Amino acid sequence: QGQPHASREFSEGKYIGDGNPGPYGGGTYSGNGGEHHATLEQYEEVFGPAARDIKQDMQRSKRHQRWHLPDALQGVNHFLTDRIDGLITDATNSPFTTTILPYKYVENPDAKIKWNVWSFDEGMASRVPYESAARVLTQSKRAFSAYTVRQGLAIAMEHNFMASPAGMENFRNQVKQMVGSIQYTNDLDVHMALIQAPSYARTMAEKYHSQNRTPQQLVRQYVDLFGIVQKNPNAMDLLIEEAKAQMRDWGSQEPNFLLCNGKLTLQLTMSPEKTSYVTQGIDGVKRLRAGPDIPSYRGVNIVKSRAFSMETNMPPRDVLRRRVRVAEYYWIPYEDGVRDRSYQFYDEGRDSWVTFSWEQLREFSRHHEPPAPEAAPAEQGGGGGGGGGGSGAVL
Repeated sequence: QGQPHASREFSEGKYIGDGNPGPYGGGTYSGNGGEHHATLEQYEEVFGPAARDIKQDMQRSKRHQRWHLPDALQGVNHFLTDRIDGLITDATNSPFTTTILPYKYVENPDAKIKWNVWSFDEGMASRVPYESAARVLTQSKRAFSAYTVRQGLAIAMEHNFMASPAGMENFRNQVKQMVGSIQYTNDLDVHMALIQAPSYARTMAEKYHSQNRTPQQLVRQYVDLFGIVQKNPNAMDLLIEEAKAQMRDWGSQEPNFLLCNGKLTLQLTMSPEKTSYVTQGIDGVKRLRAGPDIPSYRGVNIVKSRAFSMETNMPPRDVLRRRVRVAEYYWIPYEDGVRDRSYQFYDEGRDSWVTFSWEQLREFSRHHEPPAPEAAPAEQGGGGGGGGGGSGAVL
């Protein structure tokens, strides 16, 4: 107290009575005082070459809550940007941004992105009279536009971290943390882009094949395909080859990847039918030892989906995994002696068989229906009904 402002300097960092920790944080920074003071060369190793010499801060003896970079390094830093971009595009090797949707350099990311989709329909030639007008082939064009989405992350660096090995190690870990976070976000964007993409198969079905099948046939097809991998051991082979044949009919290129849940590859390689020595021989033992990781299957790259933490205080969730409840019903026609019978049903919750009488089933079937009038008993209608079933979860 009572000293002029010019004389408030200290030869080394330390705590003093007036609470001023000095220019080096009182020895609390990774690089503190004297020989550990950051030099211009150490700054250049991290942030690139400076355009001019770093000037000494004339207010270095004042208290600071937040230290900023020197004036020579403030502003846009292309040196550090190129290195962060290189770590993301060259070092991550994520299948989502290399095989499925690779990175593409955009000169002006803030500009509007436009693209056109041309469709040239092929048709059969028909017989026409001599020198008469022929049928004109149709073509269509659709225009689309979109904008890039700007997302951001930030890190807080310790003051003069480049002046000590501990500070540099912490900075390297922070850079890896940022690179992993950016790749984590991009992987989620790839998942959402594939899920929300328009279905060309649905468009073709609505345009040409909607009248060929009845609603009952469509529901039957959905039921047959539900959980087909658990129903048929060769289901994946059939689905992949059928998808390839369908894409060839559309004039598309051969598919080069299959995005699926990790449980699917487990079903393909670790099921008892595929690993049993009795049926598969030594190949089954090798398949069991190799585990569920398979890089490709039937010429298609296998890419496993990731789990993402998208809700607070909730575990990471795989966007391709969906919980489904399955139920079934039974119809029992009314006939003579049906009231004296009992029926057994498999209860998946108890993993055992349960027995119900016809009267109990009749009450179960009327649980959500208004009571029938007394003047019209069920046996006079020519039939009776009953229902029962179980529920379970299918992965």
